[in-house]
Amino acid sequence: MCMKIEPVDIKNQRFKVKFRGFDVKAVDSFLQSVAEELEEEVQENQALQDEIDQLKSILAEKEKTDPEVLKQRLAEVEETCSYMVKEARLTADEILKDARIELSNLKDEIESTKNFKKQLEQFFESFLNFNTKLLRMWKTEADKVIDPKAARLQGLSNED
Repeated sequence: MCMKIEPVDIKNQRFKVKFRGFDVKAVDSFLQSVAEELEEEVQENQALQDEIDQLKSILAEKEKTDPEVLKQRLAEVEETCSYMVKEARLTADEILKDARIELSNLKDEIESTKNFKKQLEQFFESFLNFNTKLLRMWKTEADKVIDPKAARLQGLSNED
């Protein structure tokens, strides 16, 4: 049970964005569907080519009896099959093109997410360093304020 994928489905496909990027399972699933669809197109193309070859063989045998009718029929069959093969190739090419664009967009989003993560890490590291320095400075200032009072108190108790 494989769903048919149209080029518009690829264009409209969106993936959930999780905390660390896109949902890998959703991307893999979508790419698997595209691959299966293309595989079906390739198999269908091969089946049509096999049918053309088979019909050519049959027509070659029958051509001995009525060559003009058989040649005309063969030309019609070849034209129909050729059209079907061209359409299948165009569809497959469009699916591949759209999948490549989506893949490029996903790679860009992943890179953007990585850059954002790096910026956040740098911000938080800077923030922690700043607050650590500030805390040390407060302790130093507090010690300076407390120490002179302690010195005065000691001086008073020594005079007694």
